[in-house]
Amino acid sequence: EAEVRDMLGLADGGRVYDLFDALMRGEAGAALDLLAELHRSGADPAVVLQDLLELVHFLTRIKIVARAADDAPVSDTERERARAMAGGLSMSALARAWQMLLKGLAEVRAAPSDFDAAEMVLVRLAYAAELPTPSEIVARLGDGGALAPSGAVRAGPVATPRPPTAPTPSGGAARPRTALAAEPAPRPDSPPSASASAAPRSFEEAVALFAERREGVIYAHLVNDVHLVRFEPGQVELRLGAGAPATLANRIGECLTAWTARRWVVGLSNEPGAPTLRQSRDAAAASKRAAALDHPLVKAALQAFPEATVEAVRESPAAADVPETPPDDDAPMPEGDDDP
Repeated sequence: EAEVRDMLGLADGGRVYDLFDALMRGEAGAALDLLAELHRSGADPAVVLQDLLELVHFLTRIKIVARAADDAPVSDTERERARAMAGGLSMSALARAWQMLLKGLAEVRAAPSDFDAAEMVLVRLAYAAELPTPSEIVARLGDGGALAPSGAVRAGPVATPRPPTAPTPSGGAARPRTALAAEPAPRPDSPPSASASAAPRSFEEAVALFAERREGVIYAHLVNDVHLVRFEPGQVELRLGAGAPATLANRIGECLTAWTARRWVVGLSNEPGAPTLRQSRDAAAASKRAAALDHPLVKAALQAFPEATVEAVRESPAAADVPETPPDDDAPMPEGDDDP
């Protein structure tokens, strides 16, 4: 059976179920690994997408008519697995997957590299799995709420009154401060997400949460364009750099509120704040490099090899065992070491 399947370029039916399950869970990396595995075993990328289309059609039929699973010419294992998958997916998710796969199949057939095109189709499908459906978008717009990640509560910009001036620590001239806060207000008809994350206890943990939730654009702005002024759980004050959009504070508040099931207020200030995370990381790397260049062993190595350069500095658990001074060339070799 395996030899005939490889000869015809077909995909293993069980692995197709695994692939579609990974796509619907938003696991793009796992989906690409499965596609590569099927491709190595001889499956044609276009055939894999056709199998996914057939699976979506099968699940949709089961969703509408439950007894459709009994009439399908599939194994008992696949039949039970299809019932479970159909019960866990909404009709809108299946319809969206059908449209994306149908359009993607045409792209794969027309692309110079069918495998690369199939990968891009799967990436789009995996990342679309967590997007709100059209009906959810219409409902949120009708309620006047802001669009946010799936399971999010409504949020909107609210002006927060602040003193017109703030004295400096040294008692000098007062510095004006302005703030716009995003105060997400929970919707009574929207329960918290079942997969709520723990509230971050520091700004670094909050930034890491955006990377974990695959909010790449916001994460990049948080690392490169945001200066932290004040942080405490539930309330953040930031100064935006030139590269950050004006709506960034509102989006941060919406996402943190949705992910942690508690209200977050994100305000803007014109105080200088701390360096950006990128600046802090670059400064730490520069400090480590300077310390490495100042180490006696490194100095000796660069002196012995003038054309050598220090390319990277890495932490090593054995660093404590390295002597602080270069070894004495005239010191006797330990017994048993014939080759210096």
